[in-house]
Formats: sequence, structure tokens, C-alpha cells
Amino acid sequence: METMTAGSIAYILLVFGVLFAVRYLLAMRRIFQEVGKPAGFVAADYLKAPKAEAYGGEMEPSRRYAARQYFQAAICFGTGAVLLIWLLVTGAPVGMAG
Repeated sequence: METMTAGSIAYILLVFGVLFAVRYLLAMRRIFQEVGKPAGFVAADYLKAPKAEAYGGEMEPSRRYAARQYFQAAICFGTGAVLLIWLLVTGAPVGMAG
């Protein structure tokens, strides 16, 4: 039976982090379609999702879904990045092969 290397786990966590981030952006797009998006791209508008009642009471289920995606993306991407940096610093092999 093959085991996964730490490098493989780091890459998988980074990919999951990116996928959750895409889901977060799509959830925010759905919220902005319903409540109206401010003009231009403002990062602060995208970072309001973890705050309760940020988009009104009727958008609370969508806001909670977006907040879950935000936190899952941050955890997966952050953990994968820390593991990958640790492997690079220690000189351990980082490839996907077993």
C-alpha cells in the first residue's frame, strides 16, 4: 500500500484552498446579484461575509454559506502553504511521487 508524502498533502491542501476560494467568489457573486454590487472592485465588500447581517436578514443563509466557504478556503490554503514552506525550508522532497 502506498502512503502519501507530505509534499502531496501540501499540494492537495493548496488545490482544495483554491477550489473553496472559487466557491466563495461564486457565492459572493450570487449575493451581489441580489443585493446589488457596488461599483468597481473593493476587497472590503468581499470580506464582509463573515460578519452577521452584513447583507441584510433576507440574505443571511447565503451569507452563512459564503462565510463557510471563506473559512474553509483560508484553513486549507493556509495549512497547505505552511506545510509547503516548512518542507522547502527543511529541504525535504516536495514532489507528488511516492
